[in-house]
Amino acid sequence: MSIVKDGELADIESAVGSVVRLGWTYSVKYQRLLDGLLEGEVKSIVARNPSGSIVGFLPCRALDGTYGRILNSQPFFGSYGGAVASDASARTALLDEWNRIVGGSGGGDCEVAAATLVECPVGETGDDSILQSAVDHRIGQVTDLSPLQCDSAALGTILHGKTRNAVRKGESQGFQIGWEDPTWSQLLDIHTENLTELGGIAKPRRFFSLAQDLFEYGTDCRVWSAWDEDRVVASLLLFYWRDTVEYFMPAVRADCRPRQPLSALIATAMRDAVDRGFNLWDWGGTWLTQKGVYRFKSRWGASDHRYQYRVQVNSEELWSINRQDILRCYPYFYVYPF
Repeated sequence: MSIVKDGELADIESAVGSVVRLGWTYSVKYQRLLDGLLEGEVKSIVARNPSGSIVGFLPCRALDGTYGRILNSQPFFGSYGGAVASDASARTALLDEWNRIVGGSGGGDCEVAAATLVECPVGETGDDSILQSAVDHRIGQVTDLSPLQCDSAALGTILHGKTRNAVRKGESQGFQIGWEDPTWSQLLDIHTENLTELGGIAKPRRFFSLAQDLFEYGTDCRVWSAWDEDRVVASLLLFYWRDTVEYFMPAVRADCRPRQPLSALIATAMRDAVDRGFNLWDWGGTWLTQKGVYRFKSRWGASDHRYQYRVQVNSEELWSINRQDILRCYPYFYVYPF
């Protein structure tokens, strides 16, 4: 086991890409995004075979705060983490190292107050060897585009009837839809408006500037938008990695929701992905309590992949700290289930 060196990220991405389908959050560019967004230290671990080649990776970041050190694999809005390896022995070695650090014998690090390992939903999950004192459940929803065989006209065959109706309604409204003219500022505005309405936490402004700097527009990412005359009424940020599309940030004007611009937008972007040969559309994780969100995604032909946040809390004091204080002290890190 060893800590990742800066020059090894490309080799790690190559190794990860051969064994995990939803590997975008393990990629070089995503790791650079987290570098620019998050405070704390990178503590990622690699496993090597006897010849020195990288055969496993466990991304990890640490943040020291008022109540001790917090470890995440990985932090920031549900990023997939967990051990990815080309063989069972390498994966076991990575998890043993995680347990060693999480269990309080951190090899010189300050004591770990709490640690969370976020499993990757399409991969190996449910390993009972991982230290944990609490578990938070998620449903990963993924649409398999490969049966469409690059025939975007067949998209309707995998959609629920109500979703087909919503798409038809959106497409009948005269919206202009495209991605060629990036609308980052409008995406930020509508996203912030949506999250404020829901009482949630919006992505920070710096995320948008970093995404523009780090990802090649048109190849790595696209901001799909629907215009009603000269007004952007819906936006959708997608990231593309290998054969997978990451449904990262949908946003729609509240006053336009009944006209279904987002449904028309998603359908257009999904047809584009089919025609370009992408095989998986990753809708991201859904809380078990988010019934409406779950139903919306499922009707786009998504299948369920249950996964867990494996949480080990070593500091009993943390359980008594209120939610707002935790969020203030450890921004974008997961500490324990609220």
